[in-house]
Formats: sequence, structure tokens, C-alpha cells
Amino acid sequence: MRSVVGALLALRLTGAGLTAAMAGIHAYLWGEGYGNLETIGELFLVNAIVGGLLAVALLVTGVRLLTWVAGVGALFTAGTLAALVLSLTTGLFGFTESVDAPWVTTTLAVESAGTVALAALVPMARLSRAVTARRGGGRSGSTGPVGGGAPTAASRAPGRGKPWP
Repeated sequence: MRSVVGALLALRLTGAGLTAAMAGIHAYLWGEGYGNLETIGELFLVNAIVGGLLAVALLVTGVRLLTWVAGVGALFTAGTLAALVLSLTTGLFGFTESVDAPWVTTTLAVESAGTVALAALVPMARLSRAVTARRGGGRSGSTGPVGGGAPTAASRAPGRGKPWP
């Protein structure tokens, strides 16, 4: 159980950090001139806002909904990466990016790693929920960061723990 919780926490923090980095890069570049580009400028701003919200959601969402938040984050990050690759190859909305432009290689690395981390977080969150449920440590409606909750005296079987009333 501890290894699952540790892996879940590591992936959650990594995914949130990389998502925040992606959002920060887009916010910075938007302010540095990309905001003046038609369509691309608006998309950079949307990416910065949505990426920031996803980063926070990855940190505060309970295990019950973490699978969905991580899945949305993985798709969003993969979509952002695909848009960058398109802009580097065929162009996107009339804009063609160069690999020599500032932040391109960093962005490729951050978005690639973020996609992998968030995609790995999806099954890890599901596994964490399953392990918690099997151990009786939580209810399906649990919303804590790692699920859980201790059994109560009323839920203990006779002869175990406190005497049965």
C-alpha cells in the first residue's frame, strides 16, 4: 500500500509541476509577443489559464476523481504537444514555428514528460482506489488526497478490537 501511495504522490506532484511549467511557458511567451498573433495568441492565453487550473486540480483532487483529472490533463498536454509539432512542421493557423525559437526545445521536453507522467497517473490513481477499497480503508465516495479512513468500532467484527456491545 505504501508503495502505491508513494508512486501516486510522486506522479501527482510530477504531473502537476510539469503542467504548471507548461502553463508558465505559455503565459510568458504570450506576454513576450505571441499574444499579438491572431488565433495563436488567444490559444496561448487559454493554454496558460487551463494549464494553471489543471495543475491546481491535480494537487487538490481526491483519489476518487483523480483518474479523470489526470486523463484530462494528459489529453490536454498531448494536444498542446501535437499543436507545437504541427507548428514546427506544417504550420498551425498560418503560423510556423522554428526549433531555434526560444523555449521550443524546453517546451517539447516539458510537454512530452508531462504527457507521460499524467498518462501514468491515470492507472496509478485507479490502482490506489482499488487498494484502498480492498483494505477497507475507504468508501467509494472518499475524496481525500489518498482516500482512506479508519474502520469504526461499529464496523469491527465481534472478538476483534473492542468488545462487541
